[in-house]
This record gives sequence, structure tokens and C-alpha cells, in this order.
Amino acid sequence: LLVIKKDLNMATSEVSEDYIFHFNIDRGGTFTDVYTEFSKRDEPENRHFYVHKLLSVDPQNYNDAPTEGIRRVLEKFTGKKMPRSETVPIG
Repeated sequence: LLVIKKDLNMATSEVSEDYIFHFNIDRGGTFTDVYTEFSKRDEPENRHFYVHKLLSVDPQNYNDAPTEGIRRVLEKFTGKKMPRSETVPIG
């Protein structure tokens, strides 16, 4: 079991000025699960949860499953396109 915890403070306008995201990632042999907790910046007590599952290895579509999972979640909830050729802002 590999768990990566990455808290993303989306204060910069690079991703979203409206949301705060927290990611927990479980990368297994076949699948990677990206568990996301997020809330609006002005309503931090009103948290939402979302789980995204993708293949742990899919070299024809992406190089790294955790990064790809985060990219997909951010695209879904921010509405901003994040091309695979660009770095996902997880700073």
C-alpha cells in the first residue's frame, strides 16, 4: 500500500481561487485510486468527497498515474483544461 498525501492550497490563480483540494492516493498493482476532499475557500466546513480510479500503468496515455489522477480531478472541478504536456500545479 502506497499512500501519498498532498495538500494543495489553491490560493494561486493557476488552478482555482475558489476551491481548496486535499488528495490521498493509493497506487496498487493494477489500479490507482485518487481520493479527493475539496471545499470552497469561503466554506471550508462544507467538504465534498470524490474518488477517481485509473490504471496504475497506461504508458500510451500517461507517464504517472497519481499525477494523471490529480490532473483529471482538477480539470473536472475547476473546469480548466490541463494538457498532459504541462506540469500539474501541485505546489
